[in-house]
Amino acid sequence: MRHVPSVHPSQDTSVDDMQHMTCALQAAEMQRLLRAEVTLDIVESWIDKAQTQIPSATSCDVLRAIRNELAVIATTLTKVEHKFLHHFSQKSAGSVV
Repeated sequence: MRHVPSVHPSQDTSVDDMQHMTCALQAAEMQRLLRAEVTLDIVESWIDKAQTQIPSATSCDVLRAIRNELAVIATTLTKVEHKFLHHFSQKSAGSVV
């Protein structure tokens, strides 16, 4: 994961420079949102796969495999939630200043 450094304009920063920095920050934000959307799409496909396997599960091994997949999904969602909350808490803290 690439870290986008904070941008602190100086007194001699031009309007063009500010517009360029704004565009760069917006592009970085869009990339993060797209990555989050892809991650959620993957998690949804895992959930769909697990749901289709449950009715046909006839053995303890299959049920155990489904349970393990659901544990991975839950862990992934927890990580996504943590990153989401961390990102927006930083963003909120930055906008207060």
